[in-house]
Amino acid sequence: KMLPVFLLAVLSSAYAVTINDPTDWTNAIDQLFRGTWTQGTVTAGSDLYARLSYYNAMPVGIHEYGNYWAFVVGSDGLNQFWTYAEAAARQYPNNDPRARKAFAASVNTYNGVPNPDAFDENKIWLVSVLSKTRHDRLGAQGYPIMSPTWTNLFNLLSNPFNVCSWDANANADRVLGNYQVQFSGAVQGGITDVTQCTGCTLPGEFDCTATGSTCNQDFCRKSDDLYDARGRGGINEVVRVADADNHATGWNAAQARAFFQIAFSCTYLFTGNGQSNNGQFDTGAEFLARGDLPVTQMGARFQLWPVLPFAQEEAAVPEKLNVHPKLAFGMRNRA
Repeated sequence: KMLPVFLLAVLSSAYAVTINDPTDWTNAIDQLFRGTWTQGTVTAGSDLYARLSYYNAMPVGIHEYGNYWAFVVGSDGLNQFWTYAEAAARQYPNNDPRARKAFAASVNTYNGVPNPDAFDENKIWLVSVLSKTRHDRLGAQGYPIMSPTWTNLFNLLSNPFNVCSWDANANADRVLGNYQVQFSGAVQGGITDVTQCTGCTLPGEFDCTATGSTCNQDFCRKSDDLYDARGRGGINEVVRVADADNHATGWNAAQARAFFQIAFSCTYLFTGNGQSNNGQFDTGAEFLARGDLPVTQMGARFQLWPVLPFAQEEAAVPEKLNVHPKLAFGMRNRA
């Protein structure tokens, strides 16, 4: 009588695998869409982080403009990505392009992206998968992948920290500046209520120019000033201005929130509790990773769109995958 139970356990474990390597994960999802994946549900190892985004041209890092701070999801987010990909591939099998669009819509809905069903076919859509171990080693002069809670962000900024940029010519990380941006206790306490802090009430995003906008002038003016600073010299210039200006004048909570919008891409939906929010509820853990470090040296990419010819993207099944002891179903940003 024990045999059927044993066989069920063996059969269940045979249809779930744990993947710990970025290239293995991107190969697996490629095969899933093409209808050639046969190893069952994939669970991502704890070292893996990812970002789905679209680009005008193939970027070096995970962020098109190489932002120093960029949002990613962790292994639970990757598990949710896989769940969405399985559902899309079942609905539109055999590499049907509609499966890829459906997958992107599901991920964007999950991450709270406005107009999640919008899919620009003229863009390059990539799922970038990173190894935290490789990321943290490659960008050791900067910061490790971190949870963006308000506490962690204020701790990061209140102590001397580097802003770095990857130098492709030297194939090395370069320190652009060392800064310290300290906010008062009143600012740290007042920044968490986004509507009270900024006055903005329109759903989705901060928009000081929209008809009916209620965003206050402190937020809007500082947002404009820092946006201009980013145009002059990227995130390093934004932080340099913040270090000098905040130290000299003492920003209020609205001005500080504008800083986090421009420097960290903390949108109206950002809560600072370590969880991504889609405007209705928290969807799962979110993290910050370097947007400028080369993906090729710390992970791998799956090109969701345009669909590459099979010969260009065909990947061998990894020689060995860790078999998960039982079936696992995944649960799980932003600019």
